[in-house]
Amino acid sequence: MRGSRNVGWVVAACLVAGMAGPLFAAPAPPAPPARSAVEAALNRAGEQAGSPAPIQIVLVADKKDHRENEHDYPLWQQRWALLLGGKTASGAAQVNLFGPAIPDEKAFAGAENVTVAQASGWPTDEQFESGQVIVAFCYLAWNDA
Repeated sequence: MRGSRNVGWVVAACLVAGMAGPLFAAPAPPAPPARSAVEAALNRAGEQAGSPAPIQIVLVADKKDHRENEHDYPLWQQRWALLLGGKTASGAAQVNLFGPAIPDEKAFAGAENVTVAQASGWPTDEQFESGQVIVAFCYLAWNDA
């Protein structure tokens, strides 16, 4: 009993000392690297990475079932198809979901080596076979098949 009471006083004393100020000074953060060093590292990483492997993405959406600006599945599908696959994957006029269109033509180029297929309601057997990634933004009618 007596020993546990002393421990309590030691803990209380440490807490009070901690409130008075830090017991240990934190080390100063390192200086940020020069911008040229960061750019050089990014350039080296890009040269080493090479081109990404081709990938087929299937975007699954269904009919819009909410009010305006809420869960617009077809709009999501069109704009993400444009963002990922470029103009050949979608007829959308802008990549962002809401707000003014982004005028930068690079936004309409798509990602390198990415092709996008769009499925309505459920992917076809062919889309299941060819797609490495299937993304669904809607309620799907799951079944055993």
